[in-house]
Amino acid sequence: MDLKSLRDWPDMEITDTVKTVLVVCLTATGVRKLEPNGRLYPFIVLHEDGGGTLRVSIPVRQLAFYVDMIWGVSYDAKIIEPEEAVYMMEQNIAMMEQQYFTNRPGG
Repeated sequence: MDLKSLRDWPDMEITDTVKTVLVVCLTATGVRKLEPNGRLYPFIVLHEDGGGTLRVSIPVRQLAFYVDMIWGVSYDAKIIEPEEAVYMMEQNIAMMEQQYFTNRPGG
């Protein structure tokens, strides 16, 4: 576990030099789901239909943390890039599919 406390988290994100850009397409419901999220909502560009595009620079080593936040938005969000984030989401979906559909009668 990292020795930094949660209070140091924002400073850690600012000073982390290796970054990537997380891009996520959101439905209008997805935008509403992220509205209370002060870490992501400010980086959403709203579309006329109420949906939006999230584009935010994040530390590469915190990518899984951000993917987990997007997981909570469910099918109202689609990760576009980076490819590593798309792969992480695919892995999450595969694990959920295995958990809920393996050994199911007729499945």
